[in-house]
Amino acid sequence: MLEHWNRQRFELHAFSGGPDDGSPLQHRTRAAFDRFHSVRGLTDLQAAQCVAQAGIAILIDLGGYTANSRTGV
Repeated sequence: MLEHWNRQRFELHAFSGGPDDGSPLQHRTRAAFDRFHSVRGLTDLQAAQCVAQAGIAILIDLGGYTANSRTGV
């Protein structure tokens, strides 16, 4: 799904709180975004400030209530 967004109309940012496992899937996922932000090690407030500073208008949590989720952000 991520690879099919209209990147001429939308700038896609990823905010990740999980570990960098170096897997092929993680590389593919990162390549689907224009910008990748690691918020691992940041508090929820700091992560939220990072999102705001990036000028994000719509934020979708793809992790839900799973490991490394950041529902507080």
